[in-house]
Amino acid sequence: MRQVVNLYTEALRPRQQRLTARTALITMVGAVVLLAGGSVWLHWERAAQQTELDALSRQVSAAEQRVARLEKAVEANRPDPSLKEAASRLASQIDRRQRLLERIDAMVGTGGSQFSPYMEAMARRMPDAVWLTGFRIALDPVRITMKGATQQPGKVPVYLDRLRHEPVFSGRTFERFLMQRPGETTEREAGPVHFRIASSREQTEDDDDG
Repeated sequence: MRQVVNLYTEALRPRQQRLTARTALITMVGAVVLLAGGSVWLHWERAAQQTELDALSRQVSAAEQRVARLEKAVEANRPDPSLKEAASRLASQIDRRQRLLERIDAMVGTGGSQFSPYMEAMARRMPDAVWLTGFRIALDPVRITMKGATQQPGKVPVYLDRLRHEPVFSGRTFERFLMQRPGETTEREAGPVHFRIASSREQTEDDDDG
């Protein structure tokens, strides 16, 4: 004997629930609030990032300005090569004149006062790039022989012209003027040019002392 039991009751039947207007409104308001909150958070995050970016930009700009100031300071303190070279030439010229004056003082101290006006004039009128390596002064009659060297041969005539403006050399004519490079030195090697100047026609090959 079979017994059939009907379990499909009204309570188990699926029911279709309908959203009420209140529920829909609450859902919509919640969505709007969520979107608004997200928008506010994104705006705040973007503002914070922009603030940080502006701060970094100001730091970079300040650093660039400091670098520019340092570069200007370094450039201003950088020595000029031409000035350094000119200072070196001037120091060399002063040193040569000082040595010549020391020789003059020594000769004056040993009774050479008659020669001092000539030697002082030679030291006073000497241009740069010209230096004397020896000289001889003979009195009665006065005969002067000078030996020297130069890196600029054109300065030797300038030296002689300057000497003519000194009272002790006034009216004196330098009759012997020899200029040559030592050994096999060529102009391209830029070696010094040696010169010999004499105020009279005398044999000067063996008068290298002085």
